[in-house]
Amino acid sequence: MSELLGKISKWKSGLKANKKTNPESVKIEALLKLIKTDNLLITLSKNVSSSQIKEAVQDCPAVKLCEISNVVERTDLPAFIPSLLSYVETTGEFPRQQTKGKKKGFWQYYRREKKTEIDVMVKELAEKTGSKNKEIEEQIKSRVFRAYYSLVRDVHLGLKCLESEFFEQVVYDFDLDQQYGIDILVKHKGRYFALSLFTDTVKSYDALWRRLNQGNHVKVEDITTVYMPIMIPGKFNRVETGGRLKGKTYSNAFEVIEDGYEVLRSPGEHIADFTFYDDGTIECLKNRITTMVQ
Repeated sequence: MSELLGKISKWKSGLKANKKTNPESVKIEALLKLIKTDNLLITLSKNVSSSQIKEAVQDCPAVKLCEISNVVERTDLPAFIPSLLSYVETTGEFPRQQTKGKKKGFWQYYRREKKTEIDVMVKELAEKTGSKNKEIEEQIKSRVFRAYYSLVRDVHLGLKCLESEFFEQVVYDFDLDQQYGIDILVKHKGRYFALSLFTDTVKSYDALWRRLNQGNHVKVEDITTVYMPIMIPGKFNRVETGGRLKGKTYSNAFEVIEDGYEVLRSPGEHIADFTFYDDGTIECLKNRITTMVQ
C-alpha cells in the first residue's frame, strides 16, 4: 500500500511539474507526416480480425518468466512489430505465444528473424554481466514473452476500433510510439485522440511518470490523450484510503490524479493468461469521445 501511495504521490507531483514546465510541443502536422497510408492495423486487418486474436491465445498455457537483470531489462531489443507483421503476412494468421505443432510461436519466429542481432547481443551481455549465454538467452526470451502480452492487447484494441467503423482513422505505428509515446491514434469527426494503454500496476505508473517527465517528452498540439489503465487479475490495482479489502482487487488509482486528464479505466476481459479491453470499455471510449467532440 505504502509503495503504491508513494508512486501516486510522485505521479501527482510529476504531472503538476509537467504543466508548469511546458514540455516541447509540436504541431499536429509533424506527427501526421509519420503516418503511412497503409498503416500496420490496415495491413493486419487483411489477414486477421480481433476475434481471431482471442482464438490464437485461448488455449495458450501460462508461461513462467525468469528474473531479468537490470542490464538486460535496459537493453534495446530489435523491434517486435516488424516480426509480428512479417508473421501475419507470411502465414495469414496471428502468432501464438509458443510453438504448437508445426506452427512457430512468436518467440521462435522472432528469434529466427533476428538471429544475427540477438546472437551478438547475447554474447556481449554475457561478457558484460559474467553470465552464461544460456542465462542471457532465457532473460531475452522472457522479455519477448512479456512483450507479447502487450502486443496482443494493443493490436486487439486497435482492430476493435477499426472494425467498429466509428472512427475515421485508426493508427498503430512504431514511429508514433517511439517518438511521441502514442500507442494508438484515433480520429473522430476531424479530431485526433491518442490512446495510452497500460496495465493498472505500480510498475506501469512509474514508467508512465518517467516518460511524461523526461526532458525529451514532446507534446502534440490539438491531440487529446485518453489514459486507459487495464486491470490485471491478481495484481494490487487500486488505491484505497481505508486499506485493501480482503480478497478483492481494485482498479481505481487514477481517482487521485489531478483533474484535466482524460482517464478511462477498464476491468478487462480475461482469457487464459491474457487480458483484453472488453466491449464495454470500447463503448465507453466511443461515448467519451462523442461527448468531447460536441
